[in-house]
Amino acid sequence: MREFNVMSKKISTFFESRTNIQTLLKVILDTLALALAYTIAFGLRFDLSLPHEQYFVIFKHTIGIAVILELFFINILGVNQSQWEYASIQDIINLFVALLAGWLGFIIYLYFANLLAVPRSVLFFFLILGFIFTGALRFMPRIFFKLQSSLASNKKRVAVIGAGKAGEMIIRQMKNDPTLGFYPVALIDDAQKKQNTKIHGVKVLGKVKDLPQIVRQKHVDEIIIATPSASVQEMRRIVQLCEDTGVDFKTVPGPKEIVNGLVQVQQIRDVKVEDLLDRVPIEIDLNQVREYLQGKTILVTGAAGSIGSELVKQSLKLNPEKVVCVDRSENSLFYLDNDLKQAYDTASYRIVVADILDLPKMKYILNTYRPEVVFHAAAYKHVPLMEYHPEEAVRNNILGTANLVQLCEQHGVEKFVLISTDKAVNPTSVMGATKRVAELVMQSYSAKSSMKLATVRFGNVLASYGSVIPLFQKQIAEGGPITITHPEMKRFFMTIPEAVKLIFQA
Repeated sequence: MREFNVMSKKISTFFESRTNIQTLLKVILDTLALALAYTIAFGLRFDLSLPHEQYFVIFKHTIGIAVILELFFINILGVNQSQWEYASIQDIINLFVALLAGWLGFIIYLYFANLLAVPRSVLFFFLILGFIFTGALRFMPRIFFKLQSSLASNKKRVAVIGAGKAGEMIIRQMKNDPTLGFYPVALIDDAQKKQNTKIHGVKVLGKVKDLPQIVRQKHVDEIIIATPSASVQEMRRIVQLCEDTGVDFKTVPGPKEIVNGLVQVQQIRDVKVEDLLDRVPIEIDLNQVREYLQGKTILVTGAAGSIGSELVKQSLKLNPEKVVCVDRSENSLFYLDNDLKQAYDTASYRIVVADILDLPKMKYILNTYRPEVVFHAAAYKHVPLMEYHPEEAVRNNILGTANLVQLCEQHGVEKFVLISTDKAVNPTSVMGATKRVAELVMQSYSAKSSMKLATVRFGNVLASYGSVIPLFQKQIAEGGPITITHPEMKRFFMTIPEAVKLIFQA
């Protein structure tokens, strides 16, 4: 009775696993397919009529061994470990190798069992039919999903620009997974040799210049730009044509964002301003910076802002002892904390809600964490707003900086870096003037302090809070007009990662 209970429990545990049930189902289906292949092989040998009694006896004695040997090699070589929903050419090659090994094993068995009376044509038909039937089983789920996708009316009809590796990956995922909600209807590529060719059943219908016409003809709902290595000029041309169509468009990530060379549908995003930046992003060697910051405690004020948050993230990559993230916006700190939890050990950073104007709190923070390096990014930066509230700009940008520098010197900070702005040069605004005074505070302390002080000035940082680009995007989305201070004005931009690397260089 006890043995029966143990056996019953093992059987129950086996069937509780979905993987085990799927494997068992695959074995059953392969068994039926191989048994049918062997039966038909005998039928073809005898013109689909009942074979002579002698051959019928041989059939009964060999069908079980033939199927078992094939199943043995299919499973021992791990063919059934792959998911049938995503069967590929490599899976079919592996299947054929396993069937061939089982087939040769069956011939060897017939030789030693003295059953050579099995007709050679039966053996040949068994191998071919067994491969066809078991291969068909593995492609049936893919065919079903593709049929389901083509019949679905609620999916977005997608045109993919780029018939290269990225485009192939995107289309394959859309075809294999109907739940993504995309139905690729057209490929577009400028290469002449790719015209009228197909990738996973999707035809290259023309070049990029033909995009508006293709969108109309195929009733495209969304365009996906799958050209991660395109130049800035080429990207601008594609984006302009996409805008002319009036339909939504997105892009795959650039080469640096792609993990292991694989493009995922989930990575598709809106086109960023950085994608259209008319220069190669500046790369800075951070080895010397890593040597200096490694093992040190870093404090970042304004840590929840666009520059501050990127400072925190890049600092954590340089193996510091700890990064202390100070900001008075608890909502922004909450989102920063969520981002950091996904990528870094929570012991490597601390989230602190505090105002740099709160001297007792800042003393407590400096006493508790004893930072060696301070990046001071906390500041008011909106030029028009500060014109209406100059007293706040003075308090935060000037007094806040002066108090923090003094406290840091008292608490043995080695290096203090102020993040300033190009508007501090011959300032014409309250914000620019307060930042210039903050720079002068730094200069006055550097003349008499043992602490090293440095100031970094930025122009316009793309996608940072308060940058003009988000304002322009909002104005365009609302139908305009775009407001600028002067028709002949020029602006010079850098990306947030570039800005942070320049801070490190200081």
